[in-house]
Amino acid sequence: MSSSKPPSEQKSDDEFIPKDKVFLQIGRTNLYVYPSITPEMSNDERSLPFNINKTALQNARAITYDQKINHMGELLGCSNIIDIERSVYKNAAFDF
Repeated sequence: MSSSKPPSEQKSDDEFIPKDKVFLQIGRTNLYVYPSITPEMSNDERSLPFNINKTALQNARAITYDQKINHMGELLGCSNIIDIERSVYKNAAFDF
């Protein structure tokens, strides 16, 4: 079915209003990150926090890589997957 409105005026199901960033303190480093991801978010809304949080953690030089991975997992709601990947990585390092 086609709509009578031009594409620029059609409302997409994926439109959303971005949430305000929240304050996160890791040690002595202060970051502003997007709030945690929830299953109700659309694909577009889930990609925005990933990019915002990735950039914030990537630019935080005082935070170790291991802490960055842990916090990214917590912010994106995938801590279990992060834990599995970290254990596989550590086990692979001992195989040599």
